[in-house]
Amino acid sequence: MKKIGDIMNYEGFGIRHIGASHIQKEIVCQDSVQYHQDLQCAAAAVSDGHGGQPYFRSDRGSAFAVQISCRYITEFLHQHPDFSGEESLQPLIRQILQEWYDAVKKDLLAEPFTESELERVTERNLPSYLPFSEKHRTDIPPEEFPHSLFQAYGATLICMGFCENYGFALHIGDGKCVAVYPDGRTDEPVPWDENCHLNLCTSICDTDAEQEFRFYVWKKSEMPVAVFAASDGIDDSFAERLHNFYLHVAIEFISCGLRKGVQEIAKQLPGISERGSQDDVSVCGMIDMFALQEAKTVIQRKAESLQRNAMLSAIAQKLTELQFRCDKIKRILNACPEEEQEKIKRNEEKLEMLSSEMEKLLQQKAELEKEEKESELSEPVLEEEPESEVSASALKEEPESEDSASAPEEEPESEDSASAPEEEPESEVSASIPEEKPESEVSDSDNKAILISEEDW
Repeated sequence: MKKIGDIMNYEGFGIRHIGASHIQKEIVCQDSVQYHQDLQCAAAAVSDGHGGQPYFRSDRGSAFAVQISCRYITEFLHQHPDFSGEESLQPLIRQILQEWYDAVKKDLLAEPFTESELERVTERNLPSYLPFSEKHRTDIPPEEFPHSLFQAYGATLICMGFCENYGFALHIGDGKCVAVYPDGRTDEPVPWDENCHLNLCTSICDTDAEQEFRFYVWKKSEMPVAVFAASDGIDDSFAERLHNFYLHVAIEFISCGLRKGVQEIAKQLPGISERGSQDDVSVCGMIDMFALQEAKTVIQRKAESLQRNAMLSAIAQKLTELQFRCDKIKRILNACPEEEQEKIKRNEEKLEMLSSEMEKLLQQKAELEKEEKESELSEPVLEEEPESEVSASALKEEPESEDSASAPEEEPESEDSASAPEEEPESEVSASIPEEKPESEVSDSDNKAILISEEDW
């Protein structure tokens, strides 16, 4: 990472939007984001409050998680400007968890469980919840609070911190952390938790949460140009196209700057949720704008390559479907008596049309493969920006304080007022082979094959 003057280059951001299904069901946004930056370091966090019935205060739990993690990561980076080993992260994790427990206890003392909240508690946990309800409140000291109470505030957490000499990310639960490097590569550096599957995931409220945390450390020589972390509402909306989404976000930042780019991405979140997961959608990240600008060419080439490969995959799936339909018509023709000439003619015309569409797709496939091969053979030309005498303070935006950096919840937009995003997560072309129909002929709707466009992947 380069350094200009006395300014640390990484900047944070965080945006969120309530999910489309939450608006319909009148459920609060359970995601939270936070970031903090100063001249020495930057920190960012995203937390997804669990949506199950027992986690009825998860929106508060996620808010506590991002606020506490950003605060303690900032303190950690100030105290450890040089990384002192992975073992030093364990006390930090323990500190974040303990402070989160304390925040939950303080919240419970201030606002005991209501009768309507207790209706969501399982019979097994109800006895431990009753002493902390409005009706049955007792004077139990905070140190004797049962751990089961924390379940009501359960949430995931991805948090990260960067300074001049290193960076790291901590993660518990689902959601994904994606890094972008100067050569255009992307990866998910934090190991995936195999205990996170479907609607099950590890949580900051678990009794063994400290052991469930995973982490990754970037050394100075391998620092990324950008790191993104998001709730699973984003991951589920883009699936295998997630990395390409983040590359396009990086390109957006290159094009119009970080703060304006963040505003543009925030405008797209309602559409992403509506057309994708329907869940709350939240993203935070760390961006080195100087290094990102230098990597502009290779990042654009990488994004184009991923886009071509996605389209090639969609074409392959469509070709499989069309081949199935062609084979079905051929079977009908083979079984059709010679005297049924009208039926034979109709099916021959359909077969000819399907074959023509397959030829067009194969041509499109060949063109994309040629473009991809040419892209691989050609070396990217890195653009060198001329040295400028402009001061570092003029180049870098003013760091925001922790309080001003927190992203307030956006008001739910109506269907009429929500603008369509420029890049939307479209539904993918299905690769499944349709079940064979009992009719002797293939319906006209089966023959509507089209060329694959960018909107289809």
